Amino acid sequence: MKSRSQALITGVYRTGTEYITHCVNSHPALSATMYKVNVFRFALHRFDPVHEPKNYTAAVKEIAARMRTRYNDDIPVKAILQALGHAPKVNYCVLYDAVMSALYVNESTPHWAEKNQLQWREIPLFLEGMPNGRAIMVVRDPRAVTASFRRFTYAQPPAYLGSVFNCLDAMQHARDYAERYPKSFMTIRYEDFMQAPKGVTRAVWRFLGLSDDHPLTPQKEWRDPYGDRWGGNSAFQKANSPFDAAAALNRHSTLSRAELDLTEAVCGELMAHFNYEVESRKPDWDAVHALIGGNPEITALLETWQRRGTGIQAFPSDPRDPQNWRKRGKEVMHDPQ
Repeated sequence: MKSRSQALITGVYRTGTEYITHCVNSHPALSATMYKVNVFRFALHRFDPVHEPKNYTAAVKEIAARMRTRYNDDIPVKAILQALGHAPKVNYCVLYDAVMSALYVNESTPHWAEKNQLQWREIPLFLEGMPNGRAIMVVRDPRAVTASFRRFTYAQPPAYLGSVFNCLDAMQHARDYAERYPKSFMTIRYEDFMQAPKGVTRAVWRFLGLSDDHPLTPQKEWRDPYGDRWGGNSAFQKANSPFDAAAALNRHSTLSRAELDLTEAVCGELMAHFNYEVESRKPDWDAVHALIGGNPEITALLETWQRRGTGIQAFPSDPRDPQNWRKRGKEVMHDPQ
């Protein structure tokens, strides 16, 4: 069955994209998943020209092998290849839609979404290539992202400071896409969602063309941070313990002065655009450089920002390397873009 709509949910790591995807997945007509198919990360440009049958066949077989190895999932290779064989012309969006539709679309759930971190630069390709594509980008106070990522990354310090430059790039693109794709692109602030998850979930449903009056499906394993048990039909989220929402909204209080100075200097203009308060003070650049400690990667990012005002879309380690795959299917850091 062909999908009626397709959605990409993305953002920087530690911005709540998993939580938001799970909540959005509550709608009975939508199947929202995470990471599994991820054609843009694992197949894009690797099977060119992808319209040739031998190339898209190789792509589908590789997706099937990865999903079997990583998630113990089997996909209907023959059915997908048959659908692609009937397509007027195969491109990566057609391939993506064919795999997602075969796995997750049926008469009762004709809409699909997939959440993949660090894919905002691929949003134009998604929106312009999908038959009825939508894109949702989650932004969060870069200071909170940096503080949270510092706590959870496996990368050695100061690699966590790459989050500052990811946040810059993400917010720059979110601002631009809002003007470029006013009907098919949506930005969600993590803070707004955490304070009103049900209301924002319904707004997302409306954006996706779904009815917003459906009750959120109860699920024992999922706890709303404000106390209600609610959630969805997600296959990827088995359980989640409650957490301190107030602490999550004030995570940047744990940052040092040097960490704050770097984050606000790099992201301050975009933070103001997205209504985050920025302290107006002169950065202590000596302390910032001491924090970086001569690390060549972070130093290069800082120098590039100083020259060009640009950020990155990048993980600290390669998410396509099986040695970097974690339990629960999450990806770790690096993207060679």
